[in-house]
Amino acid sequence: MSCGCATRRAAADEALILDSQLRTLEHLQAQLEGVDERIAALAQEAPYAQGVARLMSLRGIGRYSAMVLLSEIGDIQRFASAPQLMSYLGLVPSESSSGEKRRLGSITKAGKSRARWVLAQAAWNQTRSLRGERLHQHWQRQPLEVVAILLRFQPAHIRMTDRRRTRLQPLRLSSPNGRRPNNPQGSLVTTRRTNLTSPSISVCP
Repeated sequence: MSCGCATRRAAADEALILDSQLRTLEHLQAQLEGVDERIAALAQEAPYAQGVARLMSLRGIGRYSAMVLLSEIGDIQRFASAPQLMSYLGLVPSESSSGEKRRLGSITKAGKSRARWVLAQAAWNQTRSLRGERLHQHWQRQPLEVVAILLRFQPAHIRMTDRRRTRLQPLRLSSPNGRRPNNPQGSLVTTRRTNLTSPSISVCP
C-alpha cells in the first residue's frame, strides 16, 4: 500500500511540474507574439519602412531580418565602402602577417553578431531554387531602379550556385507608363533560369 501511495504522489508531483512548465511556455509564446506584432508595426513606420522594403527585395531577407540589419548597422552612409561594412560586421578574414608572409584565416567574427547571423542565414537561401513568388510580388511594389540593380547582380550569383546546364534568358523590365529604369546593360536584363518561368515584371514607379 505504501508503495502504491508513493507512486501516486510522485505522479501527481510530475503532473504539477509539467502543468507549471506548460503554463510558462504559453506565457512566453504570448510574449513572443506580442514582440513579433510590435516589430511588424515598426517595420511599416518611419524611419524603418523604406529600408525594410529595400532589404526585403533581396533573397533570404524577410521583415525580421531586415529590422535586425537596420537596427544593428544604423546609418549605412557612414561606411565609405562595402569592405568597411564587412569589417564592421566581422565578415572579413583574419590576417596573420610576418615579414613578407601574409596569411589569411577564418572571418574575424568581430562586431555585431546578430547582424552577422542574419546575413549567414540569408546566404544559405542563395543556394536554393530561384522560385520565389513572394519575392516577385514584392518586386512589383518597388521602384524600377531598385529591381534593375537586383537583377543586374543576379547572373553572377546564379553562375556560382547553379550546377546544372541552363541557358541565359532575357528578363524585360516594364512599367505601366513604358518608362525604363536606368540600366547600364540596356532595357533587357539577362538572368539565368533554372526550370523557372519568370513573368515579365511590371513595377509601379
